[in-house]
Amino acid sequence: MERVKINNNVNLYIDKTNKFKSVNIDVVFSTLLSDKDKVYYYALSAFLEDSCAKYDTKQKVSNVLDELYGAKLNVKIDKKGEALLIRFTSSLINDKYVKQDLLSKQFALLNEFINHPIFEDDIKARKLFNEVKEILVLNINTINDDPISYASNKANELFGDMLANKAIYSQEDVNKLSFEHLKQIYDQMIKKMAVDIFVLGDVDKEEIKKLALQYFNYPSRDTTKSLVHLSHREDHLYLKEDKKLKQANIVLLYECGIGSYDDDYAAMIIANGMLGVLPTSLLFSVIREKYSYCYSIYSSYKIYDGIIKIATSCNKENIEKIKELINEQIDIIRNNKFDDNLLNDTKNMYISNYRLADDSISNIMWSDYRESVVNDQRTTDKIIEDFMKVTRDDVARVMNKLVLKVDFELI
Repeated sequence: MERVKINNNVNLYIDKTNKFKSVNIDVVFSTLLSDKDKVYYYALSAFLEDSCAKYDTKQKVSNVLDELYGAKLNVKIDKKGEALLIRFTSSLINDKYVKQDLLSKQFALLNEFINHPIFEDDIKARKLFNEVKEILVLNINTINDDPISYASNKANELFGDMLANKAIYSQEDVNKLSFEHLKQIYDQMIKKMAVDIFVLGDVDKEEIKKLALQYFNYPSRDTTKSLVHLSHREDHLYLKEDKKLKQANIVLLYECGIGSYDDDYAAMIIANGMLGVLPTSLLFSVIREKYSYCYSIYSSYKIYDGIIKIATSCNKENIEKIKELINEQIDIIRNNKFDDNLLNDTKNMYISNYRLADDSISNIMWSDYRESVVNDQRTTDKIIEDFMKVTRDDVARVMNKLVLKVDFELI
């Protein structure tokens, strides 16, 4: 992959490959994740994805995408570690298959949505702003209406630190949204955030450089952020919230102190897989299959936060039994008392999944980001090699680092 420094903290990366028939472009703006302004970033992403000055209606947007052979363009928010990323993603068939200059049109389209939003038409912009607020409220209601989503979000809030910043905004946050401040946030994005442009496909590198300089020659900017922030809280917190639900929802958050750059990263992935990812994992096979205490139970490893989350829904009378069994399954791994087949099956699953990831455009684009922006040099092959080396003692060791910090029950 070739890197072209346009200006300080404004970079272009070209990953030339003939593996795909499409040309894929990500323009990623990044800054420090702030709880104060997070609702504005969500509003801005919805605002910028909807339309722009040139294509100022949904019909016009749909028409131009259809004219470009069903091109795709979206804007989304990613929160990784202490970083907030605003990602403009475009995918369009390679112009060599249709004998047209689609590449320049693809860059021009991104330019319109990123650099020429609808703000200049005050009436249309304010109308869209109000529509975006309605969308944000709908998002909140969707989460609040789903008990396990609500419980997971609440647990993040209770944990604090950067994890709390990743919780969904509130109704009160949406009510306080200011159109004028949204425009200020947009100006900050364009003028102050780091910008990284990624192009993946069978392309002419010189043409890419010319187009990137034509449309995204932003001035230098000073910014720092990290994709890894090991969230921490000092004490243990237990909280029960009574919503008179038919089923209880349990969310447990454990610190493990291991992030995606740690030497024990691969071992933590395997250990968590053994605990609660596979259908053969301990949590599922014991709590779900053997005792039928719940319909589903899983654990997930937040690799940019150093957090293990266990979540389940169950009958209220089984809460304490389930928690006791969760502790027992963790202790089985901690004390190196698990079956070799569990370790081997888990390793094989992750090795297979990572190999399949090399066929995914989105996974490759994200790997390019990690490699280029945060200097994570672990290729897919290197991670697979690390998985192969994980031993019984490794998974026991990393599981011993788990410390329960938040125990939240929604009943």
